[in-house]
Amino acid sequence: MSLAARAQIVAHLDAHLPEDYTVLEFARDIDDVAETTVMVETRRIEPGPSSGTRQATCSILVVARFEDYVAAETALEDAVVEVLDALDQLPNISLVAERVDIAGADGTAKHHGYRVDLVVPVVKDTHTPEE
Repeated sequence: MSLAARAQIVAHLDAHLPEDYTVLEFARDIDDVAETTVMVETRRIEPGPSSGTRQATCSILVVARFEDYVAAETALEDAVVEVLDALDQLPNISLVAERVDIAGADGTAKHHGYRVDLVVPVVKDTHTPEE
């Protein structure tokens, strides 16, 4: 993947997740969630294991559309598996999923979800800016 890893992950998830999921390019404050929502953000870029490479750590938030704990947990059991299965199709990645509560715009815990931290290899851009 190039340094546009986040955009490529978003496109991949959008193509491989059920149609009733909303895939957003960036994590953002959310209030009302009408359907299962997946948000992707790049959290860190660091040197890769070999020359010419970097590793990008992206966080993917999988948010249930239910505020009720039992309904949310039931929905998340399927949703996180759907997301993990889609991500497993990407080459050379490592990932871990962790259960989280997500604050609404007012700062209080409102939504239930999983944060999937995904490490992907990226190739350095060798483009030289024109003078």
